[in-house]
Amino acid sequence: MSLSRFRLHLTAWFGAAFVIGLLALDVGFYLYSHRKTEARITRELAAAASGLHQAIRAEEPSHHGDQRAAVADAIGEWPAGQDALMVWGPGGQPLGGRGPEELRSAFPAPAGLPPGLTFRTVPLRSQADARVALYREDGGDALTVAAMLTTAQMREDEEVLAGWLLVSLPLLALLALAGGYILARRALQPVRELALRAAAIEPDDLHHRLPVRAPADEIDGLALQFNQLLERLEQAQSTNRSFLARAAHQLKTPLTVVRGESALGLERSRSVPEHEAILRRIQLAAEQMSRRVADLLLLARATAGDRPPLTDDVELDGLVWQCADLMRARAQATRHRLELAQVEPLVVRGNEDLLREACLELIENACKHAPADTPIRLSVLIESEAALLLVVSQGASGGRIPPPQDRQVPAGERLGLTIVEWIAGVHGGSLLISEAGDENAFAIRLPSLVRSVGTANPPELSHPPGVPSGGREAS
Repeated sequence: MSLSRFRLHLTAWFGAAFVIGLLALDVGFYLYSHRKTEARITRELAAAASGLHQAIRAEEPSHHGDQRAAVADAIGEWPAGQDALMVWGPGGQPLGGRGPEELRSAFPAPAGLPPGLTFRTVPLRSQADARVALYREDGGDALTVAAMLTTAQMREDEEVLAGWLLVSLPLLALLALAGGYILARRALQPVRELALRAAAIEPDDLHHRLPVRAPADEIDGLALQFNQLLERLEQAQSTNRSFLARAAHQLKTPLTVVRGESALGLERSRSVPEHEAILRRIQLAAEQMSRRVADLLLLARATAGDRPPLTDDVELDGLVWQCADLMRARAQATRHRLELAQVEPLVVRGNEDLLREACLELIENACKHAPADTPIRLSVLIESEAALLLVVSQGASGGRIPPPQDRQVPAGERLGLTIVEWIAGVHGGSLLISEAGDENAFAIRLPSLVRSVGTANPPELSHPPGVPSGGREAS
């Protein structure tokens, strides 16, 4: 089994943290043990010095004031535990002691000691040093009692403890590294399982999701983010498939016309007028194909969430005049009359090319669905500080924008209105659709009105002509 660099990194960090923590624990334990030993020695020496003084005073009555004899009896009966004991009389003369001469000679002189307990540390020739507790009573006949313990045993114990700590530190560090690698492998097992599940998801089968537990932890958060990515990919895949289906549907009819007319023209010899008629039909089919390709590109921008720049000051009245002129031949071909009903001079902030495309699409929609020999009325007006670009035509049905669940269904009559809806939404507006009797009204509402040109007090209309109060806003 190959080593994982990620697990090695986790193990290294875990081992470093463990070693630092263990080292701090060892140092703390060593210092704590040293302080506890120092405190124990201090307590023992203080108890020995004060206790021996009380024992000497208790022996004095039985020796009729002979302090030397009382000192000798008290020291003789005193239990072992101190390395050396020493007693001085009121004048500082030695009255007795116990222990090696080297230690007894190292006792500090009692002259000038204050009453009570005093602690000293004195150096020794054979040992490191010694701790001394001196007890001096107050008064003219005061005795001075001293008890001594060397630090040799304490030093030896501390050296043994330090040796064990130094030996155990690398051993425990190695064990921690091995255990950390195993724990890291077990801890990363859910990540490995997620990776295997993610690898099993095929590009054409994106509906699968990684499991997310409750309550979620960091790994579940990673799985949740991956699931959201899968959702976006699935949506993008569905959008691409829908786009391809729309493209195939939209190009199928003009391509069929081109192929049919071409085959018709090649099947036998024809006169020049006949060839010209065939070429005109092919040209119309090619123009229709070109327009549908442009519409599909706009739809692709819409589904991709494109946000085009809205930096043009667009004169809506001039835009409507221009669109009416561009679509006049189309309207004549479908036997419709283009009429300008109410056109107010308005300027809005937006994208002129997109607004022109939206107006052309509304006129095309009316030409496609309105009965022949009926008018198509165009209007530009103000309503509640918003600009309305209105196209009104006759007919029982003027096309509808499909509900969201049906947006992926390719339908030629829905493509144009879907594009118009997107253009209106890009400009912060909406597409309004209404029916009143035998009339259909389609209005693009643009809230980003810049100014009204040439009208001091533009009329405030509660409902625009052709858009009754029952009109609905496209979803």
